[in-house]
Amino acid sequence: MLLKIQRRPSQGESQLGILRVDGRFFCHTLENNSCKIAPGFYPVRLTKSPLWGEVLPLIDRVIGRSGIRIHPGNTAADSQGCVLVGEADGQRLLSSRRTFTSLLETLRQAVRNREEIWIEVKEE
Repeated sequence: MLLKIQRRPSQGESQLGILRVDGRFFCHTLENNSCKIAPGFYPVRLTKSPLWGEVLPLIDRVIGRSGIRIHPGNTAADSQGCVLVGEADGQRLLSSRRTFTSLLETLRQAVRNREEIWIEVKEE
């Protein structure tokens, strides 16, 4: 399974983007512009987050970084380098928990199907 974040031009603290799953639009993303992930191609694993206490997607092998997760949140202040998912509304996200739950189920199905999961992060 291939996830792809296509970033839009950044505005202030927020870095918005579009997340596609195997080429199809899935949702919008938001990162904190001051600590966003470098463009690249990374493996994704589902592991229990020590901070959240639940299984979250982990974006692995980011040079010089660790513990980068995909999780719910609404604004750049909700991210310290992670990727938030939801529906874009200006410089914030709405329906983040619902969107995240849907994404997590999609990723769990890929794991059940023994698919590798990768994410590509691209600038516009």
